[in-house]
Amino acid sequence: MNPVLHTAYLVLQISALMALLLPTAYIFVFAFAGLFYRQPAYRNQSLRRKVAVLIPGYKEDDVIVEVAKDALAQDYPRDKYDVVIIADSFQPDTLARLRELPIKVIEVKFDKSTKSKALNSAMAQLTDAYEIAVVLDADNLMAADFLTKINASFDTGCTAVQGHRTAKNLDTPLAILDAISEEINNHIFRKGHRVLGLSSAIIGSGMEEVFSNQRRRWLSAQLHYFRTDFFSALKALLFKGNIDYFDKAIQFIQPPRILLLGAVILAGGMFLLCNYFIGVHSSLNILWVSCITLCLMAFLFSIPRSYYNLATLKAMASLPKGMILMLGSLLKIKGANKQFIHTKHGAVKSTPKPH
Repeated sequence: MNPVLHTAYLVLQISALMALLLPTAYIFVFAFAGLFYRQPAYRNQSLRRKVAVLIPGYKEDDVIVEVAKDALAQDYPRDKYDVVIIADSFQPDTLARLRELPIKVIEVKFDKSTKSKALNSAMAQLTDAYEIAVVLDADNLMAADFLTKINASFDTGCTAVQGHRTAKNLDTPLAILDAISEEINNHIFRKGHRVLGLSSAIIGSGMEEVFSNQRRRWLSAQLHYFRTDFFSALKALLFKGNIDYFDKAIQFIQPPRILLLGAVILAGGMFLLCNYFIGVHSSLNILWVSCITLCLMAFLFSIPRSYYNLATLKAMASLPKGMILMLGSLLKIKGANKQFIHTKHGAVKSTPKPH
């Protein structure tokens, strides 16, 4: 091979290897750590804190009534929690049906609607009688003992607690893959981080036809906050030893797991094949094999045993589709964090459990 082309090829290969090896090593460390996570035991308490269950929704007429009814079915003392529906742009009929239930309904309206605006507006109207605020998406169902365990978790000194969301509908291949992706992220960014003494990342999900829009919004926001926070996080790490803040900044630039898996396998396979025919350094081949192995092991560590079944194997055929959707989201992220992208929920999908 021409020396100039050979050098260019090596530079390209090393750049690709470093771009993929670093995020792979990151998820592998936390995936391995997550194997040692143990669910804390919750004991019964005599103290029952007053809880506000806040459910903001934007045009969620299809699901909100059933979600509100389900939220009332907790084994927590009924006088110790209120379900608060924060209704943004609901139909009059939906509002009338909600007001027939023993819940609070707070109507809000904004020029540009966001969940944070809705929550802030609602909390400004509530009294100080509540000691805990639980925030749900408009398509979430709580396990029957959710509030009991949330209440118990605050006895340990927690100031914020995140639920573990599990998928309810597994009726399509993409839904199964999305459920597995949720569990992978939960294992790496929640369990693994807690084992190593770091705070967990915030959960999010998207399903089927809303997959691209929702991912595009998240990816745009991640890139925005990485640019905003990286140098201040680096400064905090160097001068204050704030590992947690720096870790969160690094999380923003992590590629989506499904894209990382595809890129590692495709790029690794391609360069290994080219290196074989060109006769490039064996050390690079070792690094590529290591990168592929670590990536696959990180995924295997993170997927719950319950998903090792025939349905998951069949769903794997939809992986290329998921990768294409994610890649499409990545290519269209410009400005997505500056506009509101409504995610329509057609059916209740996930059940948060205390984690």
